[in-house]
Amino acid sequence: MKFIRTTIAAGILFLLPVTVTLVILGRVYMQVEKLLVPIIQHIPEQVGLFRLRILITILIMLTIFFIGGLLVRVSLFRKWVNALENHVLTFMPGYALLKTTTGEKLGSELEEKAQPILVKDNEHFRPAILVEIKGEWATIFYPEPPKYNTGEITLVRADQIEYLSGNLSNTIKVMKRNGKGLLDLKK
Repeated sequence: MKFIRTTIAAGILFLLPVTVTLVILGRVYMQVEKLLVPIIQHIPEQVGLFRLRILITILIMLTIFFIGGLLVRVSLFRKWVNALENHVLTFMPGYALLKTTTGEKLGSELEEKAQPILVKDNEHFRPAILVEIKGEWATIFYPEPPKYNTGEITLVRADQIEYLSGNLSNTIKVMKRNGKGLLDLKK
């Protein structure tokens, strides 16, 4: 029974952000399509294998996203986005980790990039993710293998940390494999 309950909970935690993203994209698509009706009604529905109306709508959506990406680089707009993230999006399960891993896959430079680390714990080291470090203390996240998006948050002394080579995506792959390949990431 516990297996079923935890599996359902993990499925919800994984699928909820994905579902919310797909719903938002669907609504954006419908709004862009409504705005384009006067323009695209004069374009043939299909030419060859291409559905021109859908293609034009998607291209305009991508243009809007590109412009949004440019706006994020403007400091005033970035402050507004940061406030939205801090007060709304951080309450979405797995949002911060999803944001970081997505940013790495897209090659973006995130201001607060999570750093994979090892933490000295008595006579052994535990893999973790560095959330932040201030002075002598660090906030870390111990992921629960193989489900890297659940785990434990704790404070440790900064001198207990050893940085791993590679990025968060590589470390997550190692965690999904229950640690296989972790020695390759040790500097």
